[in-house]
Amino acid sequence: MTQRLVLLAFSLVVFTACGTVERWQEIQSGPMKVAEVSDAIEYIARSNGFAPTPDADRGLGLYTSQWRSFVLPQGGAWRPGRFRLRVEILLDKGSASEGFSIRFLVAQQKVKDLKRSKNPEERDWSDAGQDQEREFFFGDALQRRLVEVTPERSLNGKSAPETGK
Repeated sequence: MTQRLVLLAFSLVVFTACGTVERWQEIQSGPMKVAEVSDAIEYIARSNGFAPTPDADRGLGLYTSQWRSFVLPQGGAWRPGRFRLRVEILLDKGSASEGFSIRFLVAQQKVKDLKRSKNPEERDWSDAGQDQEREFFFGDALQRRLVEVTPERSLNGKSAPETGK
C-alpha cells in the first residue's frame, strides 16, 4: 500500500513537471464571417510584428507566427529570448450570425545556458511561460477590430447627432 502511494506521488510529480500549462486568452467576435475574423487576426498580428508561419491555416482557423527574438534580463545577465503568437478560431463554437470565439496566447522561450546564448540551437531553447503584456495588447487590438460597429455604438457609445430635415 505504501509503495503504491509513493509510486503514485512520484508519477504525479514527474508527469506534471514535464507538461507546459497554457493559459489561453479568449475573446468573442461580433457577427461576421470566418474570413473576416481571419483577416482581422492576420492584420493585427502582422501589425504587431507576428509574421505567419507556413503552418498558419485560414481554413482551420489557425494562425501561428514565426519566432521573434529579443533579449531578456535575468539575474544580472542578458539571455536571448524569443516569442510567438498562436491563435485559434473555435469554429465549432460560433457562427457568422452569432460571432466566433477566438483564443490566443503568446508563448516565450529562453536560453538558460549562458555558454550557448551566443548561437543557440533549437535544443537550447526552453519554455519561459507566456508574455502576458503582449497578449493584452494583441487581444485589445483584436477585440476592437472584431466588434461590429453599429450607429448606436459609434462615437464612444454616444448617439450620433441627428441631422436637420
